[in-house]
Amino acid sequence: MKRILKTLSTCLLLITLMHTPVFAAPKVQFTTDDLTSAFIYKISKFVIWPKNAFQSDTERLQVCFLSHQPKKLARHFEKFIGDKKVQNHLFSVYDVSGRDPVKQLIESAQRCHIIYSLDALQKDKLLLIKKNYSSSLIMGTGETFLRNGGMLSLIKVSKKFKIYINPISLKQSRIKLETRLLSVAKAI
Repeated sequence: MKRILKTLSTCLLLITLMHTPVFAAPKVQFTTDDLTSAFIYKISKFVIWPKNAFQSDTERLQVCFLSHQPKKLARHFEKFIGDKKVQNHLFSVYDVSGRDPVKQLIESAQRCHIIYSLDALQKDKLLLIKKNYSSSLIMGTGETFLRNGGMLSLIKVSKKFKIYINPISLKQSRIKLETRLLSVAKAI
């Protein structure tokens, strides 16, 4: 009798499980803005800033976005970052868009700890930035950006994003990257 009850309860359990819908977690789709925002935030954790990069312990870490066309990335980053801190610094965002964003940035005398270019900047523009912002990490997109003098880029290679650096540009600046980041980055 116990054996029959045990068999019946096992069958009932199996029938119940077979007719219970299985809920799969929905696939999360990340946008390019999501990935770029996370990239900038995560990289900022591995930067060793020069002592005078911040005027005070409470100064915000300023991320400056450069683009010829008004972009939504700066606003997206601002929402993404919220109240997150890096090395005890909250973030702030400065968006420079227009015909010559590099010239506008330099004329504004805006302090930038990270400069992220959404455009493939020419060598002369990157030299201007490096001259005026030697304590800034200059990030952008693509291999051309790095070859023209950019410091760090996230590049899609076979469905995966990889971090690439320009070691010469990094050595010419006053910032350093932690070895944990350098060990996973590829040099161009």
